[in-house]
Amino acid sequence: MASKKKRAPGGIPRNGTPIIPDYQELRRELARIGYLVKGSVQIRRMLCGQAACRCRQNPRYRHGPYYWWTSKVGGKTVTAILPKEEGEIYLAWAKNRQRLEVLLERMYQLSARVAQDRFRRPPPSLRH
Repeated sequence: MASKKKRAPGGIPRNGTPIIPDYQELRRELARIGYLVKGSVQIRRMLCGQAACRCRQNPRYRHGPYYWWTSKVGGKTVTAILPKEEGEIYLAWAKNRQRLEVLLERMYQLSARVAQDRFRRPPPSLRH
């Protein structure tokens, strides 16, 4: 049975670079993110085709809400109108994905700062 390598105190992983507290908090937030869906979900309220309908008189009376999912699939934009239950769930999942992207960007920024401090130059991805 292989033994686990222990971490040094203070959140220092095997490579010897201490993990800064801001990064540790991002890792905790990352662990709390739930399910994800690609694309975006919008909630829309629509006008109908009937001239006498009250939806034409006041935006408050528009029909809906309707949940529209949109994403790129095979290089093309695809849109689907979802049932309310699916729409509500996928809306939350799309928000999770957006939060994930924000967290990852912040993790990249903090990692670049650590690389700059450790190697006295930016990481390779920022040198060009």
